[in-house]
Amino acid sequence: DVSNITRLDERIVTLNLWILPALYGALGAMIYFGRGFLNADIPDPHWMFFFARLCVAAFAGIAVGWFFENGIKIEGVTTSGGSPGVLLLAFLFGFALDVFFALLERLVSVSTDAVNRIGVKA
Repeated sequence: DVSNITRLDERIVTLNLWILPALYGALGAMIYFGRGFLNADIPDPHWMFFFARLCVAAFAGIAVGWFFENGIKIEGVTTSGGSPGVLLLAFLFGFALDVFFALLERLVSVSTDAVNRIGVKA
């Protein structure tokens, strides 16, 4: 039945663009904190800080899924959303949120410069 296939396809898209990247981003944040918990020299963070970072990492994972919805090209092979390459990036950015934010800020800076060059004030 075509309607069942359409519903299944919608669920797969949701899984690939939202759920899996969010989970991998959150997993990266958990690994980040797990590493910190093992270091006796660093005090354990407050649970609210842990929860906030976990949520932001999940959102970063979702953003990675959106950025690479049509896939990424690694060594001549294009991967799709929900693929290992996209999920790896979601995990890495969940672990290293500062890198994710630095890339976003750089993207905004480059975009602002481009808009200013064409004469529109951003």
